[in-house]
Amino acid sequence: MNHEAHEGVDVIPMTQPPDGTGRMGLQLVTELRRLRKQAGVSGRLLAERTGLSQSKISRIEVGMITPTVPEVAAWAEAVGSTVEIKDHLRLLTEAVYSEVYSWQSLLAHRPHLQGDIGRREAAALRVRSFQPSIIPGILQNAEYASEVFKMSAVPYRRDDLAAAVAGRMKRHAILDDSAGRFEFLVTEAALRWLPGPIDILVGQLESMALQITRSIPIGVITHDAETHTAIPHGFVIYDGATDDQGYVTVETIHADVVVAEPADVALYRSQWALLSRMAVFGQPAHTLVSGLITEFRRQMP
Repeated sequence: MNHEAHEGVDVIPMTQPPDGTGRMGLQLVTELRRLRKQAGVSGRLLAERTGLSQSKISRIEVGMITPTVPEVAAWAEAVGSTVEIKDHLRLLTEAVYSEVYSWQSLLAHRPHLQGDIGRREAAALRVRSFQPSIIPGILQNAEYASEVFKMSAVPYRRDDLAAAVAGRMKRHAILDDSAGRFEFLVTEAALRWLPGPIDILVGQLESMALQITRSIPIGVITHDAETHTAIPHGFVIYDGATDDQGYVTVETIHADVVVAEPADVALYRSQWALLSRMAVFGQPAHTLVSGLITEFRRQMP
């Protein structure tokens, strides 16, 4: 199942990229702090040896930010760590940058996470969403979103369902206020997916056609598109001010995986570029969506 399918049922875990507050992140910063103190290396000396600023070292040690794999390697070298400890730290850092958050734990203490998703979107400089099997959540209208929410593995109470839909609709405002920050890629199969009565799908496609006319970058990969890469799982890229501040969310059946290792994020950016080459945008995309609307209207009772 793709990320937006779960995004549609409120399972986005984080409002920021990975930091030291996660389980693996806490273990990492605790170990880095212990090794520095054990070696008798001050923050100032560590900064000189690693090229990191003292302020960044302090933020790492209190769990405000997570160091990259090269930064951890430099830290380990600066405090005289053994080869075994260096390998341990590398594996621990890689685990932090591919943190896994189970859906059940995320939903245990709140009815939905639309506010979290909205804050994540607002914090990013650019958001790029690829969804192969469902219309992206922020593009969904109320009727379509409601049907998607009803498919949650964790059943909604009526009031919670209404609140989730309202939260989803509230997120639409950022599309109007953030021109150029959002980009979308969907497959033709996603546009044909039927989450409820066919009139709900027609209404959703009409909404999407309108969004395309508002110059929101929505690319559609048609069934007969020349392929430049295999169609992978869905993913969302959240770009920060620099490349190493970006991160990606990928959904699995049991959990949300947040990927923030810069080299791994770069792979997703490359995948996005290849998928974009397969898609049609603008008027061709609008024509395709309009054709689907006509096709499905003929099937309505």
